[in-house]
Parts: sequence; structure tokens; C-alpha cells
Amino acid sequence: MDSVSVLISGAGPTGLTLGLELARRGVPVRIIDKQESFTTASRGKAGIQPRTLEVFYDLGAIDEVLASGGCPSCATAVTG
Repeated sequence: MDSVSVLISGAGPTGLTLGLELARRGVPVRIIDKQESFTTASRGKAGIQPRTLEVFYDLGAIDEVLASGGCPSCATAVTG
């Protein structure tokens, strides 16, 4: 199988997650974004959505996310 490189337009949550998943599978990626610098500000206004928690679980990152304390009620949503 030939190697494929992927260009991802947008460094928001979707673009970064796609890049992570492709990289985990050995696919070279480049992520570009219209912003000139990285921001630490949250883009989300409604907290962490249930489907996002499912994606974190699938990525193997759910324990780290919950341990960060960013969403205290999320632990119940995932574990109970």
C-alpha cells in the first residue's frame, strides 16, 4: 500500500482529533489553521458534550481528561 499524506484545514477540536487518529495509524498529517498563533482560550461554551466524552474514551484519553477536573459531572456520565 502506498503512503498517503493528509492536509487538514482547521486546528479546532475536529481537525486536531482527526490528525491524532491518522497519526496513530501511521498516516503523515499536516494541520493548517487561519489563526497565526495558538490559543489557550476555550472555544466551547456548553461544556463537554457526551459524544466528545465517547471520542475521548475511544482515544484512550478519558482518564486524563477527567483527572484534569475540567468537567466534574462528566465522570458520572462516562462511568455510571
